[in-house]
Amino acid sequence: MTESLLTLRNEGLFCCSKKEEIIVLISISDDERAEMVENYSAGLLNSENIRNNFEKRWN
Repeated sequence: MTESLLTLRNEGLFCCSKKEEIIVLISISDDERAEMVENYSAGLLNSENIRNNFEKRWN
């Protein structure tokens, strides 16, 4: 799934005039690894700025 989203991102699917407002990530429920999966996928699929802001969401 991550590879497919990365391909779509690289092809410009998530591009818009306010690109910095879109956060692409993978999430799972009922699993203690959920935050790790979200942070990893957000880091892989987004710009550094989006990743940094996303990782601060629980602070």
